[in-house]
Amino acid sequence: MGQLGFFDADKRLKALSARGDPLEAIDRLVPWASFRAEIEAVVLTPDELKKSSGGRKPFDAILMFRMLVLQALNNLSDEQVEYQVRDRLSFLGAHRQGGSRSPPKCGRKDCDARWTKKHGRSFFGYKNHVNADAKHKLIRHYAVTDAAVHDSQELEGLLDTGNTCNDVFADSAYRSAEIEAKLRVSGYKSRIHRRGRRNHPLSLAQVRVNHAKSRIRARIEHVFGAQQNAPGGRIVRTIGMVRARAKIGLQNLAYNIRGLSQRQRKLLEAYFALPHL
Repeated sequence: MGQLGFFDADKRLKALSARGDPLEAIDRLVPWASFRAEIEAVVLTPDELKKSSGGRKPFDAILMFRMLVLQALNNLSDEQVEYQVRDRLSFLGAHRQGGSRSPPKCGRKDCDARWTKKHGRSFFGYKNHVNADAKHKLIRHYAVTDAAVHDSQELEGLLDTGNTCNDVFADSAYRSAEIEAKLRVSGYKSRIHRRGRRNHPLSLAQVRVNHAKSRIRARIEHVFGAQQNAPGGRIVRTIGMVRARAKIGLQNLAYNIRGLSQRQRKLLEAYFALPHL
């Protein structure tokens, strides 16, 4: 076979678009330009802003951000995301500028991550604590800690004072007399699961109440289920707390973007399914 020409690649990209390329749907949905000011305020120093117009231009901040989102959507390594960017241009639009240089590999031990046990299994790494609304299943707030931090320690920082509902649903790991008191003082209504203790099992009424709460809380568990079932699961390919926070934050953003895109598609399908006069 001979080398593919420009129009061969163009036909292949058009075929992908005709099948409903999800990256193109996301590109239409997300207002990328709205992120520019905050990103450039972080990545560009005053000295860089004062540089002359000579020399090679830096990579566009939004281009790099889109690449990081693409990486988070598919949990790719730096080398893999560079390959995918070169292979598929629809997500990057007209902002593509050359390639990217992979950072040097580092073999040092992650001294920030910790071990924890869940359901008898040991895990090493970090925890993603999230506040997600039950209606849309979108992540509103999140916090990242090492895996040994107890879930209840991050609850107060995750509460959303702007939420239209003051009900707080969470599993029994979050329940304590201190948390119940703090929620009451702050004007929240606790819907946290109760748990039995040794020689003090839950009553039948308490079990039924827990079951009723689970119908709501299950929607929040879908957030973690969706992240686990996404490409690469919830693997963090970084070392250190600072990078882990950035990586997990991008994974949460990618989850929201994917969820919004799917919700928009379902709304459009429902609209066109209606009988129109």
